[in-house]
Amino acid sequence: MLPVVSRRPGRLRNCHNPWCLKSVYLILVLFVKRRVRYLTHFIFAITAPVKPGEKTALTITFDPGYKSGFFSKEIFIFSENGQQYNHVWVEGNIIAGEHPVEEDYPYNFGSDLYLRYKVMAFGYLRPGSSKKMELPFANAGNKEMKLTFIPQHNSQGLHFTNPGKIAPKGKGTVSFNYMMPFQKQDDAIIYLDVYVNDKKLPGPLQIKVLTDNKL
Repeated sequence: MLPVVSRRPGRLRNCHNPWCLKSVYLILVLFVKRRVRYLTHFIFAITAPVKPGEKTALTITFDPGYKSGFFSKEIFIFSENGQQYNHVWVEGNIIAGEHPVEEDYPYNFGSDLYLRYKVMAFGYLRPGSSKKMELPFANAGNKEMKLTFIPQHNSQGLHFTNPGKIAPKGKGTVSFNYMMPFQKQDDAIIYLDVYVNDKKLPGPLQIKVLTDNKL
């Protein structure tokens, strides 16, 4: 909260009483100097007049997002229709906050396991061609976990290496590579059961590949 006090009267206008004082309006301009070397600004206006001797306050809200480190903001305060101004600096040190795990890994599979995808869509592949996709995962718990994917049925053409142990709050990716068999005429849909610490989780991971014959 930034206190503002009007101590100087404005110019007299249409006033025959020498003690008549015009109300003062204030405009706050906040210049934001960012590390990416460009300048942006936000303008806030006090709609109610600040009469001589009265006080008001300006509330400045700074949202650092997920940035961290030192910041310095210069604030200009204009009055008298821009004829007078003053400025102050707001400085501080931002301590980075932790992203909610759901922002980057929206699918909660249970047992503190979060995945980026529930369905991995490889798109179209010609027979004999292959494609690789990465599956990001996160252990949101405070204990180590063992992560394993096991195909439910025929997984011909699919190759991957199970990630194994994941540290508490750990993150990583597992690579899935699929090669469309030459004799394959239909789309390939493969379901992988997900296990954490050798316990099967309720929902499977789905891999879907469309054959080029559909084009």
